[in-house]
Amino acid sequence: MKYKRILCWVDAEMQEKITKEFSNSEIIFVKSLFDFTSNITNDSLNLISASNFNDFDSSGLIYKVIEFFRTKPNLKFHIFLFTEKDDSGLSSGELAKETNVISHLIFRDYNGTIQARIDSGL
Repeated sequence: MKYKRILCWVDAEMQEKITKEFSNSEIIFVKSLFDFTSNITNDSLNLISASNFNDFDSSGLIYKVIEFFRTKPNLKFHIFLFTEKDDSGLSSGELAKETNVISHLIFRDYNGTIQARIDSGL
């Protein structure tokens, strides 16, 4: 499936993977929740790195993100958690409870593409 617009609030490693994999799409990389919410469209593919969140963050960012997701029930949000390096398992679990969130757990030995995971719903 081809995506015209890919909105990415992701870490540097994911930026590199996305840039290589989605070469014929408009890719927008953002660095904050505000930038993310400002750039989202009804037909964008929305990718987020779980590493944006910290399980011990006292700012309440995770709840602001959840609140935003709830305002967009018809959109899907893909959250990527690389199990060998991320320290955001609890935060990712909170996000995964939302009905419009697709949580992708990426294990060390996974060799597929981001696109394959999105298409298969894994």
